[in-house]
Amino acid sequence: MKTSMLIIMMRCCTLVAKFALTLFIARFLGLTELGIYGLVAATAVVVPAISNFGLLNTLGREFVTKPIQEVILILKHYWSFMALLYVIIGGTSLFLLQNTQYHSVISLL
Repeated sequence: MKTSMLIIMMRCCTLVAKFALTLFIARFLGLTELGIYGLVAATAVVVPAISNFGLLNTLGREFVTKPIQEVILILKHYWSFMALLYVIIGGTSLFLLQNTQYHSVISLL
């Protein structure tokens, strides 16, 4: 029971801190830049959840029955794919944002 309450309290503190950070950032940015910052921050949260395609759960189930050398090989391929995906997404984002008027948002990130 105590552990559950501690976890709930930690989550509430995290939410309050995120809200306070948003208000702090809003003081220094305009509404348009704050909206773009919010979109970028939301994308940073959603993309990793979507981009792994649920592979970690599937791989975790399969790893129990496979030898360690095969597990290492599968993980190398998985992380290579994820690194490539992040490079493509990050490079595309930087390319698109490079020529925009929102340099203050980019400097915050």
